[in-house]
Amino acid sequence: MDSFNLLRRRTTELFQSLEHSLPALPSMPSLGGGGHSSSMKGTWEKISVPPLPRASSHSADIVAGTLYIFGGAASDNAMHAITLPSSGAPADYYAIPAKPAKPAVPTVVVKEPSPSPEPPTATTTASSAVAPPSPTASDDDDDDDDDDDDDDDDHSNISLSPSPSPSPAPMQVDKGKAPAPPILPVVPPPRTGHATATLGPLILLFGGRAPGATGAPLNEGGRVWVFDTRTHLWSFLDPAPTSPVPAPRAGHTTAASALAGDGPAKGGEAKGAEGWREWALGPASPETGVLAARAVDMAGEGYGTFVVHGGQGEGEEWTADVWAFDLRGRVWTRLADAPGKGVKGAVVAVGRGGGVLYRVGGEGGALDFLELGGKGGWKSVLPAPASPSGDEPAEWPAPRAGAALRAVTVGGGREYLLLSFGQDPGTGQLLEDVWAFQVPAEGMSLASVADTAFSVVGRRSGEGRWAPVHMAPHDDEDDESADGPGPRGWVASASMGELEENGVVLFGGVGEGERRMGDGWILRLG
Repeated sequence: MDSFNLLRRRTTELFQSLEHSLPALPSMPSLGGGGHSSSMKGTWEKISVPPLPRASSHSADIVAGTLYIFGGAASDNAMHAITLPSSGAPADYYAIPAKPAKPAVPTVVVKEPSPSPEPPTATTTASSAVAPPSPTASDDDDDDDDDDDDDDDDHSNISLSPSPSPSPAPMQVDKGKAPAPPILPVVPPPRTGHATATLGPLILLFGGRAPGATGAPLNEGGRVWVFDTRTHLWSFLDPAPTSPVPAPRAGHTTAASALAGDGPAKGGEAKGAEGWREWALGPASPETGVLAARAVDMAGEGYGTFVVHGGQGEGEEWTADVWAFDLRGRVWTRLADAPGKGVKGAVVAVGRGGGVLYRVGGEGGALDFLELGGKGGWKSVLPAPASPSGDEPAEWPAPRAGAALRAVTVGGGREYLLLSFGQDPGTGQLLEDVWAFQVPAEGMSLASVADTAFSVVGRRSGEGRWAPVHMAPHDDEDDESADGPGPRGWVASASMGELEENGVVLFGGVGEGERRMGDGWILRLG
C-alpha cells in the first residue's frame, strides 16, 4: 500500500509540474488560461519600401518570401513585387510587366500507313500521314483518354497552357439561342475589386471590374487567370464547355486548397492519407508503374481547388454563394451557400490542411466554417450569451467588414486564425484590433499533447475561442513601427508561409478620412 501511495503522489507531482514546464517549449504563446480567453502577444514591423497607393481593392500574395501586389486604384496591370526582409536583408521592390506565357504547340504525330491488300491512293495517303492539330488548347487538355496519363502529368502542357491563338475565337451563335463567349486578351487587363489566392508557385485570380468603373464587373466567362512566380508570365484556365460558371462579380473573396480535383470540386469526400507514414512524410517519390500518377506534386502538376465566395454582380445586392473550381478538370461547382444573406466585406481563409474553409463577416459576427469535400453544410461558432450566474462571456471580436483573415501556425503545430482591422458595418468606424482564434489541434502534434496534458490538470487550452492580441513593435528601436499601422479597413493580406509560419503581411487599405494607404506591415503572433 505504501508503494502505491508513493506512486500516486509522484504521478500527481508530475502532472502539477507539467503545467509550469510546458509553456517554456519553443514558440508556444499563451497556452491557455482560466475560464476566460487569455490575452496573447504580437508584434508589428513596417516594411521599408516606397509607398504604393493601391487603395482598397488590390490583392496581395506571398510566394517564396516575395509579396506580389496586383490591381487596385492604379490603372496598370503590372505585378508589383516586394522581397520581404529576412535574415537582416532589407526589403526590395520591383515591378513585373504583364507578359503572356508561350502558347502550347500542338504535337504533330506522323503515322505509318497501315498495310492494306490494295495500294492506297494518293489522297488517302496524304490524309493519314499527318494528324492535324487540335484547333484549341482546351481540346487537347480534356482528360477523356485514360491511356494518356503520362502526358496529363505534364503541368506546363496540360493545366496551364493558354489557347494557341492570341485570343479565343468567337463561337458561332446558334440561331440567337447561345450567346457568344467574350473575346478576351491573353493577360489580365487592369482591374479593381478582384481576388486572388496562391497554390504552390501559382497565383490564381478571378473577377473584378475596370478601375474607376461603378457598373457591371468584368465578364470573362468564368476564366481563372494564373500568374507563375517562377517565370513571371501569365496564362489562364477557361472552364470546360459543359461547366457552369459563377456570375461576374467584384468585391468577393477567395481561397485555394491543394486538395485534388476529385475532392471538393466534384462533390466527393476528400481523400486522406492511407497510413501514418503517408500522413507524416507525405506521398512517396514518383515511381514507375501504377503509383506514378499518384506520387506527384499536387500543386506543381495542376491539381487543386480554387474557392470563390460572395461579391457583388451587376445589381446592388451581395451574394452568399460559394463556388469551387477544379484546376485539373477545369470545372466550376457550386457549393452550399454561406449562412445568412450576402454581405459586403466578408473574408475567407483555408486552414493549414486545406480541408476547412473559414469565413468572418457574416451576420452577428459569427465564425462560419465549411469542410471542403465533405457532405455536410456550413457550421457556425457563435459568441456565447451572458451567463445567468453573472459570469462574463468569453471575449469576442466586434462584427466587421473588410477585415483580414489568415491562418498561421506557431511552434508545436498549433494553428490560429488571425483577424485584424476592418470596419464596423453599423457605425462605419475603422478598427485596428487584432484577434486570434485557436483552431482545435489534430493528430499527435506537440500542441495536441500539451492540450491533453492541460485537460488532465484542469487547465483549459483555449481551443475554439477568440483571444485579443496585444501588439507592440517588433524592434523597440524601430521608430517607424512604434505606433503601428493605425485603424483601417479593406486591406489586402497574405500569410508568410514557410518564410515565417507565424507571420502575416498586410498592405494598403483605407484609413481614417478615406485616405488611401500605401504602406505594408508584418504581423507576427507571439
